[in-house]
Amino acid sequence: GPTKNGKQLWFGLEPGTSLAFLDGASPFSISTQWLQYWVEQDPSFDWHIIREATFPNYFTQSELKFHDVLGTDNPDLGAFRDNGGKMILYHGLADFLIFPRGSYNYYNRVEDVMGGLKQTLAFYRFFPYPGNGHCGGNPTQPNAPLINSNDLFSALVNWVENDVAPDSIIAYNNANKAIATVSRPICKYPDKLVYKGTGSANEAANFTCVEQKNDPLHGSEHVIPDPGARGEGR
Repeated sequence: GPTKNGKQLWFGLEPGTSLAFLDGASPFSISTQWLQYWVEQDPSFDWHIIREATFPNYFTQSELKFHDVLGTDNPDLGAFRDNGGKMILYHGLADFLIFPRGSYNYYNRVEDVMGGLKQTLAFYRFFPYPGNGHCGGNPTQPNAPLINSNDLFSALVNWVENDVAPDSIIAYNNANKAIATVSRPICKYPDKLVYKGTGSANEAANFTCVEQKNDPLHGSEHVIPDPGARGEGR
């Protein structure tokens, strides 16, 4: 929401995510500038006129006007796959700017188009990072195993050059692994992280990733229609 008919526009924040960018006295500047310079194409546009009832109109205008040039949600990755492409997607689950369930939704839609989970995992893998904010760490979760772009890129190189697909990425709570006090495997979606039952809960070696067939976020029943399909604001 919010919509007059109660239909969902997009996903919300995950529980426990910081509201610092959403609960201030003024809106996030990128949001207002998007309306001024892109949707309305009027630098003097006053966002104060927006009401709950009219918000969906601006949302849908954004989709209809700019999806063709800015959209990155085409689930048909056949050409990429057939050209030998490999892709790793990561998302911090405490991201307060780009909401994580959009990534789950996209991956599910790719599965639907590309022939299922097994076929998708052959060239495309998604790693959700608990406790991480936008593109990295989270000051409210100082012990969260951090997104490390070098490790992700190394995993991608190993996959492309040596055909070793990553099932998990080891993450640490400090960029300097030598002094990190917490490490944890980040499992490929939709696998689930499970504690082995013995050893320190701060050490990655004491966890394993297991197949999770009934992940509540996995499956096409959680898909929101493609942009413009909702019909709001037309």
